[in-house]
Amino acid sequence: MITTKIWARNISETLCELADTKFQQKYWLEGSKNKFTSFDEAINTLFDDNVFNKFLELPEIKSSADLNTALNEIYQSLENISDEEMCDNKINDGFLVSVKWKKIVQQAGKAKEELDKFIATLP
Repeated sequence: MITTKIWARNISETLCELADTKFQQKYWLEGSKNKFTSFDEAINTLFDDNVFNKFLELPEIKSSADLNTALNEIYQSLENISDEEMCDNKINDGFLVSVKWKKIVQQAGKAKEELDKFIATLP
């Protein structure tokens, strides 16, 4: 069974990618021979591999107001992106500078910050 600390670290890594527009530009749009990633990959990792919705249900997450709020805000924002917007072929320079995406980038950064504080308290 995965520990809460490892689970949280895995989620933090994905939030880091979602919070970094330079990373997104370099890897999602320009591509790289050394690293395969994309918008779809990040979303699938967060929601499917890391079962983000189940992580949000942990008592220790719910009991921390700032952490719970930050994680739920990014969760809701990502859930509210339409399927059409989420297609890799729709992820372009325009999308990455849109007001909607900038808000998500900020939320991901805040959620990562709060999650990293939480991780630091774990054994």
